[in-house]
Amino acid sequence: MIVAAEELKFNYPFSRYRALREQKADSSPMTLEEVKRFLDYVDPSWYDYFLLRFMTGMRSCEEHGLQLKHIDFD
Repeated sequence: MIVAAEELKFNYPFSRYRALREQKADSSPMTLEEVKRFLDYVDPSWYDYFLLRFMTGMRSCEEHGLQLKHIDFD
C-alpha cells in the first residue's frame, strides 16, 4: 500500500508504523519417500488432490481456484 501511496502521491496514514516482527516458523516438510508412502495409503478419490498439493507447492487459494481449462499440459 505504501508503494501505491508513493506512486499516486497521497498520504498513507499507517506509513509511520512498522510491521511487527514475526517469529520464524519451525517447519519440517515431508521427504519424497514420506510423500510417496502417504499417497500409497490415501483414499483414491483424494489422490490427485494431494499429488497436486505436494508436487506443485501451490497455495490453497491457487489450487482451489484452478480449472482444467486454464492448465497447459504441454
